[in-house]
Amino acid sequence: MSIFSSLLVLLISFVAGADGVLDEFQFHQPLVACTLIGLVTGKLIPCVIIGGFLQLITLGWANLGAAISPDIALASVSAAIIYCKLRTVTTYRGLTIALAILISIVGSPLTKIIRTQAVGIMHRMEIAAQRGDLVKINRLHCFVMVLQDLRVLIPALILLILPSRFLMDGARLLPEWLLLGFSVGAGLVVAVSFAVILNMIAAPELWPFFTIGFVLAAIPQLTLLALSLLGLGLVLIFLYLQNGSKTKRYGKSLDDVIDK
Repeated sequence: MSIFSSLLVLLISFVAGADGVLDEFQFHQPLVACTLIGLVTGKLIPCVIIGGFLQLITLGWANLGAAISPDIALASVSAAIIYCKLRTVTTYRGLTIALAILISIVGSPLTKIIRTQAVGIMHRMEIAAQRGDLVKINRLHCFVMVLQDLRVLIPALILLILPSRFLMDGARLLPEWLLLGFSVGAGLVVAVSFAVILNMIAAPELWPFFTIGFVLAAIPQLTLLALSLLGLGLVLIFLYLQNGSKTKRYGKSLDDVIDK
């Protein structure tokens, strides 16, 4: 990886760290961050693949109350960097996902520390607000955001500094049964994430669509565009039938009243 590509990767890591807290432009999502890193490193297709796998896993990650989920931004950046250094497409995919999840879990306490320090900085902002010092308030806001950026940038820098041979030799030392276990475990985590999503959005009216969607997804001849158009058509049919049932329930529709 060239110096220019490494600098661009660090820039993406810097932006992903901030957006992991802001949730504004979704740069921290695996499919976006991995794709951008693959674009600047010349390994677009492998990074899109690993980003898609990791995106399915992180769909079930969410902060619940005071419990902080694993760091999605750190998982996205670390997975893309490790995958680029391993220079493989399928062999170490499960290992890459497992290491990315492990790094994100280890990085969660760092997020807690930064957010705890941010509370003290917020009190300093309150004092500055009482004095009307807007410049200091903006400076403290930028300082806290830089801390969130460094939360992802520093681990990314460490992974970039590590030689590729170190990662390759470490991966070769792992037995085949362990690599197979990583792949199976990564697939199980995807299934659990889907189960969490279905549990949150499941409704009696939506189960027929879930069933049709899973059946159609098993047909390899259907492209993503075809599945999207089928989904759009089913949604329009559902809305039409739903509006028709409301019209029968409440009598004449508004269009009939206007026509008369």
